[in-house]
Amino acid sequence: MIVQSEGIILKTTRYGETSLICQGFTRVYGLKSFIVKGVRTARSHSMKANIFQPGNIVTLDFYNTPHKSLQLVREAQLAYTYKALREDIPANCVQLFMLEVLHNILQQDFPQEELYDTVRHMFVRLDNGTTPLALLPAFFLLTINKLSGYTIDNNHSPQTPYLNIWEGRFLPVMPDVPPFLDATASGIIAAMNGIADMEALHTVDHRHRQHDILQGLLVFMEHHYPNFKPLRSLPVLTAILS
Repeated sequence: MIVQSEGIILKTTRYGETSLICQGFTRVYGLKSFIVKGVRTARSHSMKANIFQPGNIVTLDFYNTPHKSLQLVREAQLAYTYKALREDIPANCVQLFMLEVLHNILQQDFPQEELYDTVRHMFVRLDNGTTPLALLPAFFLLTINKLSGYTIDNNHSPQTPYLNIWEGRFLPVMPDVPPFLDATASGIIAAMNGIADMEALHTVDHRHRQHDILQGLLVFMEHHYPNFKPLRSLPVLTAILS
């Protein structure tokens, strides 16, 4: 059966001489793996390979065949055209980090429409170039964890200033053993945890602790997502945002 859904391309790999295999986070059907035949030839007029660049927001018509590992794409077109993101190296690095995280945590054939809409909104705002980038990767992790059911408690106070990363709650004393964050980094996470929109990140003083905060939240994710793999994009992102 041919179905249609908007989706975000997460990863693309060349297949054979003319085709592509790609993973996409679709709004209606969740994570899907696709084969796009004949798209890497000069004779391909209906679809071009650059449509399937990671991060692109596309509208896909595809054969949704149960129990098949690869779904055949029949038609694809851009649903949103980036204006500046592709030429903005720091913003592009942030997006690649987000894509790799999504590829790590999404489950095949499990729709998450609210998560999809949130990620799409973030990508469009990232393209607009008005969002402070230093804390955006950490805010992204906090946001997708909330939508996936893994929240950090809102119990931060002067009496409970230390975040225990595994427990996801703030404690009155610093734990004797890792993982934990000190009071400064914990306070920054608590401030971000109370923000609903990424545009408000400019109100949070990161005090040049963005690397420590990001590492702490990645440990939190490794604890809650058993198959979470080390991120290849992290060293580049860290260097760009330092």
